[in-house]
Amino acid sequence: VFIIMQIVNEQTKELMIRNYLFKKENDRYSFLQLGIILVKNIFKLPKSVDANKKAEICSELVAGAYEFACIPLCEKKSYDVYPGDILYSDKIWRIECQE
Repeated sequence: VFIIMQIVNEQTKELMIRNYLFKKENDRYSFLQLGIILVKNIFKLPKSVDANKKAEICSELVAGAYEFACIPLCEKKSYDVYPGDILYSDKIWRIECQE
C-alpha cells in the first residue's frame, strides 16, 4: 500500500507541474529580472526583487513549477533563482548528453 500511495503522490506532483507550466505558457520573458539576478550574484547582494510579476525568466518558471508541486529546488524565492541553482539542486537528476 505504501508503494502505491507513493506512486500516486509522484504522479500528482507531475500533474501539478504540468498544469502550472500550461497556465504560464503565454507569459512574457523578463529580461529585466535576468539583469537584476545577474547584478545580485556579481555583487553578492542579499536580496533582489521581482521586477515584473507578469513576466519571468526560464529558471524562475522551472523553480515556480516545482514550488507549486511542493518540491522546492532551492532555498530562494522562484524570482531569485538562476540556472546554476537548478543545475546543482539535490532535488533533480543531472543527465548529460553528447551529440
